[in-house]
Amino acid sequence: MDRKLLNAVITNDINAVRNIISRENVDKKNHDGKTVLMIAVYNNYLDIINILIKAGANVDLSDNDGRTALINIVKKKLIKTGQ
Repeated sequence: MDRKLLNAVITNDINAVRNIISRENVDKKNHDGKTVLMIAVYNNYLDIINILIKAGANVDLSDNDGRTALINIVKKKLIKTGQ
């Protein structure tokens, strides 16, 4: 995982995320198996979540504990689901 991209996500720096993702694989994982999308979801950074998904981030990748960004998005009610 690119340290600059990780830091931009952690600090919720939307402009930096936009600039970095154009040249970085957004699905690279850290030592816990987490992607930057998973970290953005954990922190409820909706703008960054949308940017990463539009850039092709895979919502179905699992971390080392088997959790996916998509499951956490739904659990945290960060998107509206059909009723």
